[in-house]
Amino acid sequence: MIDDNNLFVFVGKPGVGKSTLIKNIFPNDFVVDVLPFVLAYGNGNSSAVPEEKTILGYQDMYEKMRETYLKDKGQIILELGTSHTGYNLQELNKINDDYRVTIFLCVAPNEVCKERALKRSRDMDVVKLEARLERDFPDSYLNILENLKIDYYLIDTALNLEENILKIKQYVK
Repeated sequence: MIDDNNLFVFVGKPGVGKSTLIKNIFPNDFVVDVLPFVLAYGNGNSSAVPEEKTILGYQDMYEKMRETYLKDKGQIILELGTSHTGYNLQELNKINDDYRVTIFLCVAPNEVCKERALKRSRDMDVVKLEARLERDFPDSYLNILENLKIDYYLIDTALNLEENILKIKQYVK
């Protein structure tokens, strides 16, 4: 049985499979996705939001979480991209005081992520996608997480989906 007040965070590059894992493991749970908050600063396309403005979407998301979602207590699932590593971990570390935060760093080869992302959205800006895929992830997270008291796990989403689901389920008990 999963305890109350858990925040399970799935972080990864576009197309890595965060949403697929979440839908298969937590089909009925409340999910907060940073993407709609980021899209509010563009024309509905994440490629149209300048990187320097994406932080505003992340800030809005954490504010909404503090004002609403975290007050209700219980279990929350959070889906994040790879932008603003330091800011995300600072905010998650604060939340870790009241919630048990567990981070799943979802990784796969860039070619796999690119193929999946393009299948999902044909109108994606390929140049911007490739730039996002070149980010230093998961190392940017690992370097900071080593100094925090937050549980985290690497999940290779290029592997079998069913095996990854079983692996994650053992961590969320």
